[in-house]
Formats: sequence, structure tokens, C-alpha cells
Amino acid sequence: MVLDQRPVAGLGNIFKSEGLFLADIDPRRAAQNITAEELDRLWEAVIPLMWRGVEQHGPTTTTTPALTAAGHRHYVYRRRGQPCLRCGTPIQMLRQGALQRTTYFCPVCQR
Repeated sequence: MVLDQRPVAGLGNIFKSEGLFLADIDPRRAAQNITAEELDRLWEAVIPLMWRGVEQHGPTTTTTPALTAAGHRHYVYRRRGQPCLRCGTPIQMLRQGALQRTTYFCPVCQR
């Protein structure tokens, strides 16, 4: 089965959480309800993050250089309970799928 992540890894929790945040998509929505426009936004958000990760050869950083310099490596990933860097709402975490993988999100920015 293609979606079974036991034999083959998926996108990864960092890129999943950060990409959905940057594309303003609620991670609790069913994939079949994502519009073509939202999918394009997600693609536009995730691909540069992944390329940056390849170029950095180190810890993945998904924020802007200014936010990174201020000590924020990620917008939502592993920031549960901390304020959203956009709106200040506490970041939430949920577990999804059969393997209960973690997803971090802002409940206000990602409605």
C-alpha cells in the first residue's frame, strides 16, 4: 500500500507541519477536500524548504533569516504551547494516522 509509511518514508513531520502552516491549511482536513489552489500553495511552500535543507547540510531551518537569528528555527514544528510567530496563539500538536505521527499547527492561522 502506497500510504503505508512503514516500508517507505513520507514527506516528514517537519516539512508536513511547516508546509501546511505556510500554505494556511488546517492539518485536520481530509486530503480529498484540499483544493487545487491549496495544493499549489503547499507545493510552493514545501519545495523551497526542502531545497534549503539540502543546501544547509545541517539542522533543518524553516523560518526567515531574521526569525532564525532571533532563535526561531521553525514556525510550528516542536513549538507546542508556544505563541504562533504570526498571531500569538499557542501552537497545538495532534497525532494522526495509524502510526500516530505528530503534527504541529496554529489553530487560528490554519483554519
